[in-house]
Amino acid sequence: SVPVEAWTGGPTELADWRGEAAPLRVVELGLEECARRRDDRPELKWLPRLVAYRAQVVYRMADYPGEGFKFYSPDTATLRGYCVTDAGRALERSLERARELGFDRLWLHARHAADAGNGLVLDLLERARRHFKGGLWMSGGVSDAGHLANLAREGGAAAVVIEQALLARVSAEALVAALAPPGPPEAPIHFAPPRRPDSGAV
Repeated sequence: SVPVEAWTGGPTELADWRGEAAPLRVVELGLEECARRRDDRPELKWLPRLVAYRAQVVYRMADYPGEGFKFYSPDTATLRGYCVTDAGRALERSLERARELGFDRLWLHARHAADAGNGLVLDLLERARRHFKGGLWMSGGVSDAGHLANLAREGGAAAVVIEQALLARVSAEALVAALAPPGPPEAPIHFAPPRRPDSGAV
C-alpha cells in the first residue's frame, strides 16, 4: 500500500476521496471541541487539525562548575520541542490527550514550515509518531514534488495535505510517483574471480 496519500482542497470540510459514505469534518478549534462535536454527531467522521510551532527556547540560571558563579543556559528540552496552538500545550501532551479522547487520526500543520515553503518538517512527524500510533496527516511547507518524495522516504504519515496551486506547477503523475512506496533496497552481488588451477589454493 502507498504510505502517503495526497489530498488537495480547503480545510473546513474534506470530500472523502475513498468513496466512504460520510464526509470528513475538520475541526480547527482544539481537541476538546472536536471531541464534543464528534460525540454530538457520531454518525459523521471527525478530524482534529492541530497547528504546531517550535517551542520558545527557555534559558535557566545554572552553576558554572568550579568557578563559583552562575550563568544563563538554554534548557535543552526546549531547543527542538514543539507546541500546538490548542491551549499552547506541548506536542507530546496534546498527542496523549488525543489518545485519551479516542481519536485515531490527527492532522498536524507546521506553521513555520508553511511560511518558509522549504518542505515538510520531518522531525515533527518523527516526534509525533513516538506518542501517537494512529494516522497522522501532515501539511505545511510542500512547494514541489521533491518535498513529497522526502516524506515518502521517511514514511509514517497517513496523508499529506497540499495546496491546490501545487498541481498547477507539478503534474499529477509526478505527485503520484513521488508518493509511491520506496522499493526494497538493492543487495549488491559480487562474484569471486575464477580460481587458477596452478594457484595452489585449497
